[in-house]
Amino acid sequence: MRAFALVCLLILIRTAVAEEDLREVSDREADEQRVAKVHFAHRGQKLIKNETLRSAMRIQEGGRFHRRFFKSDLGAVVNLYRGRGYRDAEIARKRLFLDSRDRLRIEIEIDSGALWTVRTVRIEGGDPYTPDQLHAQMGLRPGDPLDYGKVLAGERRLQLFLNQHGYPHASVRNEWFGEDRTTHSAEVVYRVETGRKMYFGAVELENLERLHTRKGLIERYLDFEQGDLYDPEKLSRSRDQLARTDLFRSVFLITPETGDSLQPVQVRLQEKKYIVLGANAFINNTEPRLAGLVQHNNWLGRGAQLGLNVSWGQPIQGATAFFAERNLLRSGADLVLSAGVTDEWSRTEI
Repeated sequence: MRAFALVCLLILIRTAVAEEDLREVSDREADEQRVAKVHFAHRGQKLIKNETLRSAMRIQEGGRFHRRFFKSDLGAVVNLYRGRGYRDAEIARKRLFLDSRDRLRIEIEIDSGALWTVRTVRIEGGDPYTPDQLHAQMGLRPGDPLDYGKVLAGERRLQLFLNQHGYPHASVRNEWFGEDRTTHSAEVVYRVETGRKMYFGAVELENLERLHTRKGLIERYLDFEQGDLYDPEKLSRSRDQLARTDLFRSVFLITPETGDSLQPVQVRLQEKKYIVLGANAFINNTEPRLAGLVQHNNWLGRGAQLGLNVSWGQPIQGATAFFAERNLLRSGADLVLSAGVTDEWSRTEI
């Protein structure tokens, strides 16, 4: 017990001595010094983890202190608080210390201030939808923290809702009005312009005569048909599905400008080489071996694989033919059939 108390006392004494060795310096004096510690103090409740605050700074522990970055780092720390609804957040105090080994310690004290809230949420525009229909998509309500991330998320939800209902040119912008410092609240206004309602028009496959892949196979992977409501998400899914076939080197779905409500789509594809030939040889004193591969990755333009593996030599030789049908019945599963003959060389030991 006495030994433990003595150790604690020595630690306290060493800490006190270390603190006495600290010398407060200015930004200019600290420039280019190595940073040993970045410490944050919080007035009131600690709202954001210190690790998150440090990650927002360009000046990092173990690196060099750069005076030209320090001001912007302090602004980045404050903006983390303001973005979460603490609009009056500020740096209450900042101090720089050098120890006896010229290592820098940075102490930053943050005053978060009061939490601001959403007083009202208002939507301007948005025809033919009613404000209640659009409100239901946002997830932002009066009384919520005035968190910029949540306000922006509401804007994105509205944008996605309109895009998926045939308004690809819709625009949504948020603005804050009527900031009341007595109640620490503000009004959030979303300005919505829906634009023209669009439908998918004709689908054109560019340079179809140069493609080995059949038109029907390509159209099978398109997630839309002519006359469907235009939805950018369907375009994205179609592009991903075509790319996942592994038949094409590049996939582009182009939507040229149009003056009416029908949006044509141009499909531009560049195929990969679909015939693969390969051979290799391995020779040593006991196991000479030759192997070859012939494979067609787009048989008859249907996206199926057909191939033959042949090997001769020790310890195993033979041939295997295989057939693979990918995305069977659009289930995402592949059907693989193979058949072959192998012969294992016998080994004689004396």
